[in-house]
Order: sequence, then C-alpha cells, then structure tokens
Amino acid sequence: MTSYLNGRGVKEIMTTKRKERTKVIQSFRSKSTPQDLDVLDRGDHLKVTSCTRETAAWWLGTLRAVYPQDHYSGKGDNIKMHPEVGVTLKLNKSDGTLTIKGRKHMQWFRENFESVVEAGSKEFSADAEFTKTIDSYLKLNDGYTLSDLTAHLPPGGAYKHGPTYIYRLWRTLLDQWIGVAGADVYVVTPLLDARRLADILLMLVKHKLTRSRVHVYTLHRCDAEHKFSRVYKEARDLLQELKAPNKNRLLSDERVKFAAQRLQVKFGRFHCKMIALRVDASAEMLTTSASFHRWHFELESGDTVLHVRMSADELVSNYVAPLGLEHQPSRGLDDDDDDSPSVTPSMSPSISSSRPSISSSRSMPPVRHLFAR
Repeated sequence: MTSYLNGRGVKEIMTTKRKERTKVIQSFRSKSTPQDLDVLDRGDHLKVTSCTRETAAWWLGTLRAVYPQDHYSGKGDNIKMHPEVGVTLKLNKSDGTLTIKGRKHMQWFRENFESVVEAGSKEFSADAEFTKTIDSYLKLNDGYTLSDLTAHLPPGGAYKHGPTYIYRLWRTLLDQWIGVAGADVYVVTPLLDARRLADILLMLVKHKLTRSRVHVYTLHRCDAEHKFSRVYKEARDLLQELKAPNKNRLLSDERVKFAAQRLQVKFGRFHCKMIALRVDASAEMLTTSASFHRWHFELESGDTVLHVRMSADELVSNYVAPLGLEHQPSRGLDDDDDDSPSVTPSMSPSISSSRPSISSSRSMPPVRHLFAR
C-alpha cells in the first residue's frame, strides 16, 4: 500500500510540475513578439523556434548584447553559451532555433527570457513573414479583397460558384471576423471536412491576440461516415505538413493546441449553413446552401449565398437561440491540458465592451469575370 501511495504521489508531483511549465510557456505564447517566437517544451529542455532563419542573426546579436562577458563555443552551425551556472543556450544558425537546457533551464526561462527578448533589436521582425505565409496557405493573398467579393453580391443574395466565389468569401469573412478583438464567430454546417477545419485553426493561430472565439455547430458524423474527432485529427495532420520559409514546420503542435482552446464544438441535427459574427451590439451573417465541405468548395458546384448585417439581439433571437447555441461562459486557457477543442452542450463567452467596429464595404471595383456565373 505504501509503495502504491508513493508512486501516486510522485505522479501527482510530476503532473503539477508539467502544468506549471505549461502555464509559464503559455503565458509567453499569449503575447506578441516581433520575432514570432514559439516555445516548445521537450521535458528536459526548451526549444524556441521561428519561421525564418534570419532569427539566428537576431539571437546572436541579442545574446551578445545581454551577456557580453560570455564565451561562445561550438562547431559548424551550432553556437553554445552559458549565461549562468546550470543553463546552456545552443543556437542553430541554419534555422534560428534556440535550445535552452541544463538543470536550471526552466528557472532561467521564467526569470530572464522575456527581458532578453525585449532587449533585442526591434528592427528585426518575423511576424509579418509568418502572417504572409499563413495567408498564402489560406489563399487570402490572391489579390481579391472583401470589397471585391461583396461588390458582386446583390443585397438580396445570388446564385454563385462554390469553389471560386463562395469559398473565397467564406475564408475572407472568417479571417476578418476572427481578427476582431473578443468577437464570437459561429460556424454552422452539417458537413465539415478537415480542410475547412484546418482553415479555421490557421485563422485562430494567426489572430491569437484577439481572443476571439469560434463556435462550431455540426453533426457528429460531419464528413460522410467520419466523426468530428477524426476530422479534427486530420485537420491537425494537414497543419503539420505546412512549412515555414526556413523549411521547418510552420506550426508546432503546441501552437495549434493553444489556438484550439478558443474553438468550441456542439453537435445537433439540422440542415442550415451559415457563418456569423457577434460583437458588441452588431452582427453579420453569411448564409448559403453550400456546406463547408469539399463537395461544395472544391468540386464543380453552385449554391445560393446571402450576406446580411443585423443587430446582435436579432442574431441571437432569430438564429443562435433557436439552434440551441445559448450562451454559457467559455472555458479558460488553463482549465485543463486537453489538446482538443472544447465540446460542450452550449457555449458563449462574455462580450468585451471595447472592440473595433465592423468594417463596412469599401469602394466597389470593376466586375471580374471570375465571379460571374
């Protein structure tokens, strides 16, 4: 009995320490850095990654400025230094990865890492490159703005081509809405495949500072016979394949997990398809006959689509409440260590009072044949 209790006690201590490490790292991950640094916990050491190899030169200049007395050693692409006893920093010059190891590595990270980063040159920035890479994967940098798209959609809606128009408008609106501070974004569709779910996760990663939340309402089996859990795993697998400019993975599992904490999922039986934004007293909605699935967004197809604005009360009373998506406080970032989105019977966080207003359509460009059907 004593041996069992001791073993359980050791396990509880290890779990507590792991949660403490996770909390410290997530605290840093929730903040913005021009270098777009991501911290990966490898148990006995930490890895600090970025999307570009130019970060290596920035690290070298920063560490030499903060620790000018230190002796640097290493061979080839690796440089080592010891900022204090029990801590070793190893910089890979080929991809800009900084490894922090040693028996006091976590203590050094907790007490010194943010101040070291803040001491670095502000002239270097990898954040724009990271955002540009995500936009490229989302095909948001193809020259068509939201104004371009909405210019070809009459107030009463229209019949449009799924892959070249509705999917473009869907991506562009979701990206803008998820970028609104504290917003609640609803994605309602009976069919949802991995590619579209990966799109949503990418947007959550891109707009990590807005703390917006995405509420997905779909079927348990949302991709033919496949359940949501499998679709979510396939979406994560798709994100693992994305490459940064330095040829490393663009997104770590930890970064995706951090983003997925703002994704809440509910299942039901319905047939409507829409995405909607709720922020302060205002709301927008895109409703369509197209499901958010390759059958409508990749294969040759056409569907009806309508984009409307309304009050937040109208959105809730006419759509959110009838669908059963009544609001409950959302789960916080540190509630548990689950790496999957929150699956709850109801959802919705409190609304912040200081949010930017929803942007209106800008000047209308000439009609482009791509959007004609």
